[in-house]
Amino acid sequence: MNEPEKLHDVAALTEAASAALDGWLPAKIAASSIRAATVGVVGPGGLTWSRGFGSIDGGETRFVDEETLFCVRSLSKAITALGVLLAVQEGLVELDAPITEYLPGFMIQTRYEPNPERRVTLRHLLANRAGFTHDEPPGNDPAGPASFEKRVAAISRTWLRFPVGLRYAYSNLHFDLAGFILQEVSGDPFPTYMKERVFEPLGMRASTFDWSEAAARPNLARGYDPGGAIEGVAIAEAPAAGLYSTVRDLSEYLRFHIHDGSVVGRQLLRKNLMEEYRTVQFLESGQEAGYCFGIFWQPVSSTHSLLHSGGGHGYQSQMIVYPELSFGVTFLTNKDGHGLTVGPLQKVVDDVVRDRLGPDPVAEAPTEGMEELAPDDERVRAVLGRYWEMGDWTLELIDGVPTLATDSEPPVPVTFYERGEELLGVCGESGLLRFAYPKACHPSMLLWSDRRLRNVVYRMRNGGPADPPGPAKPEWDAYCGTYDILWKDVPCDDVRIHVRNGYLWFDDRRCIEHEPGLFFTCDGEAIDFRSSPQTAANLILRRQRG
Repeated sequence: MNEPEKLHDVAALTEAASAALDGWLPAKIAASSIRAATVGVVGPGGLTWSRGFGSIDGGETRFVDEETLFCVRSLSKAITALGVLLAVQEGLVELDAPITEYLPGFMIQTRYEPNPERRVTLRHLLANRAGFTHDEPPGNDPAGPASFEKRVAAISRTWLRFPVGLRYAYSNLHFDLAGFILQEVSGDPFPTYMKERVFEPLGMRASTFDWSEAAARPNLARGYDPGGAIEGVAIAEAPAAGLYSTVRDLSEYLRFHIHDGSVVGRQLLRKNLMEEYRTVQFLESGQEAGYCFGIFWQPVSSTHSLLHSGGGHGYQSQMIVYPELSFGVTFLTNKDGHGLTVGPLQKVVDDVVRDRLGPDPVAEAPTEGMEELAPDDERVRAVLGRYWEMGDWTLELIDGVPTLATDSEPPVPVTFYERGEELLGVCGESGLLRFAYPKACHPSMLLWSDRRLRNVVYRMRNGGPADPPGPAKPEWDAYCGTYDILWKDVPCDDVRIHVRNGYLWFDDRRCIEHEPGLFFTCDGEAIDFRSSPQTAANLILRRQRG
C-alpha cells in the first residue's frame, strides 16, 4: 500500500472510530453519573477528533475539553516504562542487571529463596514479573513530599507472592520501585526526571507526576469515588499510578507509538529498545498476547493493539493504539468504578477495526494425536476443585462430565488430554486449559487462554474433593471470624476466616501456614496475624464486632 492509500485508510478508521464513540459514549456517561469525561481519536498527525462531557466543577464555569487535566492512574505505568528505557539508552541503568546495583541496601522477603532482590531486574519490574503483591504495607504516611521514599522503603516489608520471574502478577510496587531507581541513578526527583526526559521531548506540556503541581492547576477535574465523594489529588504511588495528563498530551504519546519511537522526524527511543518496549515478556509456549513493558499487547483481527487502563482515587481511564493502523483512542473520566473502560470501550474501537479487516481468526485446539482421557481418570480427578485469582472458577463433575464454571460465565464441559507433563483441557468452542505443577507454587497452576494461546491467565488451585485433610491446629480458632478489609483506612470489603477440612480459609481461598501466625493463600498473598495491625495482602484486617 502506498502512502496516500495508507493515509486514506487511516482517515477512514479515525472517522469511523469517532462516529462509533460519539454514538456510544453520551448515553453511557450519563447513565454512569460521570461528572467530567473526555475522549480523543489520534492519527499520525495527532488529535483528529475529541469531545468533552460535563464540567470540572459540576457547574457551568469550566467545561471539559481536550486540555482538561485528569489523573490517568495506571496508564502511568506505560509512561514510567518509557522513562526507564530512555535511562537504558543513556547508559544510566541496564534492563537485566540486579536492582541491588542501584539500591544496594534493598531487601525483599520471600518463602522461596534467599536474597531474591539479587535476582530482580528492571525487566522483571517493567513486566510485572518480580512477584510483588499490589500494595505496600500499612503505615505509610498520606501522600506528601517524603511519601515516595517511605513507600519504597515499605516494599522491603512485603512478601513476594511468587518466585522471581515465575509468573505475571500485576502490581503497583513493581513500577514504584522502577521509578525510584530512576530517581536514584539520575539524581533528579522522579517528577523532574520524567518532565525533562519524557514530557518535554514528546510535547506533553501539561503532564506531570507532581501532585502538588496538578492540584494548583485551574483545569484539573477533581476525582469522585463510586459513591460520589470527592477524592484528593495526593497520590503516593506516582510512577505506577500518579500521572496527571490530558487527552491532548496523551495523543502525543500515542503518536510516538504510531511513528515507532520517532518524534517530529527524530528517533527519541532507539529501534531496538522500542521493540523491547512493545514485546510481550517471558512468553509461555505458544503465547501471543500479554504484558510488555507497562503496556498490554492484544491481537485484533489481523493486527494488534497496545493498551492500558487505569482506575482508583476518583479516576478511570483507557488508552488504545494500533501501531500498524496508525491510529488510537484515549478516554479520561473523573469517576472510579463505572466500568466503561477495559472491555466495553475497547470492544467499540476493536469492532471498528474488525469491520475493516475481518473477524479474529479462530484456531483448532492442538489435540491431534492425543488420547482423550476418561472423566473418571485419576489425572482428571486430581485437578478437580476450585481455582482462584481475581475471580472464582470451579472444575467439577456434573452428571459424570468434567465441567468448568466461572463467576462470570455459564458452565461449559471440558474434554481432557495428556500432553507430555501437562494436562490439556478443551472447553466450549474456544477455551483451552493447561495444567502444570511447578514445584515452587502450591499446590498447582492452571493456565487459561483461547485456542490460539493468545492470553495466559494464571489460576492457583484452591483444593479439591480428593485432597486429604489438613492439620486443623487448635490455635487457628483465635483467627477465625469476620473482618473488614481496610484500604487507606476505609473499609473496602469484608472477609470470613474459618477452618474447613483441616485448613484455614480466607473466604474461598485455602491457606497454608508458613510459620505460626503467618499464612499464604493459594494465590500467594500473605495473611499475617503476627503483625499489629493484622494484614491481608498488606491491607489492614479489622475484626467486626458481634
